[in-house]
Amino acid sequence: MTEAQLQTRMMGWMQGGEWGIWLLERGDERVGYTVLRVAVEDSEIYLRQLFIAREHRSQGVGKVALERLRSQFPDTRWTLEVLETNPRARKFYESLGFTAYSTKLEWRNT
Repeated sequence: MTEAQLQTRMMGWMQGGEWGIWLLERGDERVGYTVLRVAVEDSEIYLRQLFIAREHRSQGVGKVALERLRSQFPDTRWTLEVLETNPRARKFYESLGFTAYSTKLEWRNT
């Protein structure tokens, strides 16, 4: 995805009102972001994206960000998807207490 495509995608999320985007900062530096859909009436949050800049990974930034966000929404069910091609992300989320509850499969005629 190009930077222009990413900007268009993010603007669509922000303008739709359904998604919340939180910038993650360390001091004065932006180090990442999260994209969440909060369904207050259902007490559920869907974590669409958690992005940490490569040079800030494995330093606890993602863990602290999710802990702070989860503390703002107590007693809320959180869901997310992790690509099978990203076992590092799966291990990260499992270390924070997330557990698998379904498997999404796809078939492509390539």
